[in-house]
Amino acid sequence: MAVCLVRMVSAQNPPEARLLRNDAVFEYGGPTRATYSRSFTILIPDKAHSRYALFSCDVNNGRTKLKSFSGEVTEGSGKPRKLKRSDLEYTEYSDGLADSYGTYYFSPGINSYPATVTYSYEISYTDAVLGMVPFEPLPFASGVSLESATYTLKVPSSDCFSYKALNMPGVEPELSETSDGLIYKWTVSNLPAGVSEPNSPPANERLKVVLFTSSEFSYEGNTGSGKSWKSIGDWIESLSAGLPGPPEELRDKVKSLTEGCATDLEKIGRIYKYLGETTRYVSIQLGLGGLRPLDPGFVFKNKFGDCKALSWYMKSMLDCCGIPSDYVIINMGADALVPDFPSLATTNHAILSVPVQGDTLWIECTDPEVPLGYVHGGIAGNHALVVKKGESYVTRLPWLDSAENTDTLRALVTLNAGGSAQAIVEQTVGGYNWESFHELAKMSSDKRADLVKNGLTVPMATISNLSIDDSPGPKPHCSISYEATASTYASKTGMRLFVPADPFRNYPDRTTKIRNNDLYFKTGWEDNDIITIKIPDGYEVESGERDFVFDNKFGHIEYSMTSPENTGEVTIKLSVRHNPGKFPKEDYEEYRVFRKNIWKVAGGNIVLVRK
Repeated sequence: MAVCLVRMVSAQNPPEARLLRNDAVFEYGGPTRATYSRSFTILIPDKAHSRYALFSCDVNNGRTKLKSFSGEVTEGSGKPRKLKRSDLEYTEYSDGLADSYGTYYFSPGINSYPATVTYSYEISYTDAVLGMVPFEPLPFASGVSLESATYTLKVPSSDCFSYKALNMPGVEPELSETSDGLIYKWTVSNLPAGVSEPNSPPANERLKVVLFTSSEFSYEGNTGSGKSWKSIGDWIESLSAGLPGPPEELRDKVKSLTEGCATDLEKIGRIYKYLGETTRYVSIQLGLGGLRPLDPGFVFKNKFGDCKALSWYMKSMLDCCGIPSDYVIINMGADALVPDFPSLATTNHAILSVPVQGDTLWIECTDPEVPLGYVHGGIAGNHALVVKKGESYVTRLPWLDSAENTDTLRALVTLNAGGSAQAIVEQTVGGYNWESFHELAKMSSDKRADLVKNGLTVPMATISNLSIDDSPGPKPHCSISYEATASTYASKTGMRLFVPADPFRNYPDRTTKIRNNDLYFKTGWEDNDIITIKIPDGYEVESGERDFVFDNKFGHIEYSMTSPENTGEVTIKLSVRHNPGKFPKEDYEEYRVFRKNIWKVAGGNIVLVRK
């Protein structure tokens, strides 16, 4: 669905830009014909907010067209500058191999502020009406407030569409009737600017929006029903029903690959490995190719495809050895698919589902570095549509709990009387932590060392003998070991050494006094550290946190420091569990206490004194 918008960006500055009006009209003439028009005015107070005045509009060549465009720019106290269609730039540049989309764009080039910018345009749809353009009264996550917005939907009858309002309770449309059908009008006024804050819920859970779906839709002559996820699944299945099966050469290859396999899981593993070794991901959004997979013969010959093509290719290879699988559509990133509201607009990715040994493999076919059996963080926990003819259904992918996202660190530190130290460190991570360490494993040794050093709170440390053992799999983990040398590991003042409790973790407290958004943590995690410090001869522990336990809804902290007599050692144990979930902003003070207590123990000091 083509849609034009002011380019969405986040701002760190105070919300001073204001969307004065934002009026849209969608006129639905049936599954093959529609028009969408929009007119909006935005006030830009200064150059720092000028990016909110950028205009862009995507069209699907041949199916959606920009029928008209006009605008006006008023800078400071100057006269309005009129805009016309010829002022727009146009590009068909794309990162993909082929697509049918183009983009009109414009930058007003403002020199004097405050400035007011108005854009008006209209798009026509021909046999590409998959649904109605959503109503987003304030399409900015932060930095812009709203004065007034309206959305008018003109339809032949009430049974040709359905809608769902998200994050805007109590807002209902006004309904009127004409000789041509029904008119629904939504009105929203006086919305404050959103605030960009760490650990906020995804934008789709904060922005106010009304989603629409048409009861019947059409794309390049392929008609379908949007009345349920089941009917949408039937339509997706119908797009691939006429695709050729795997060529004989591919069947022979699969037979050769799986020869000698004792189980289906072993066969799947070999085929998945072959997929990763012989294909690459290339985006293809050309006409119906943006919705329908390419046939397996094409991928076999050319060795590339998009998410749809590679998933269908994997499915076809599994078919060759009698292993059933299902094509799946999902949204990569935010969990945008709404289980009780069918809409193709809420998905952007395809994967494969394979039932095996009483469980389900969710296979990412576009990235060979994702281990078979591992559901990566980009899709874990998201809702998805499993496509089965006459039996399509929505489900939710599994995700890891806190106890599976582990990070275990062991360090042996030899501290010298002058405050310098040498440390031998071993660290093992699992779960979603593995994803970042897997990237670390692919880097050069110098870059690895720099990243490890930057993660320490000790200044001017030197990293040496760094090694990494990456173990991909259904439950992947990665281990690193290194030696660290620091000339100022501890601070020396007179007879005392101030030794950091856990310089191998960086738990800064960046919370603020005021919170605007709810708190959101998609996944939880657990860190467990044991640090043994060999203290210099003639020194003993004078002070430092000995035992600390804290627990609230955000997590659990457990810390201990022991220094047995006559051992010359101090042992620090720190365990932190951070819980996942969505928490109301009213709980923010509890979160602040949780974060401050982590830093209290991890960032604290042990004081050694000369005997």
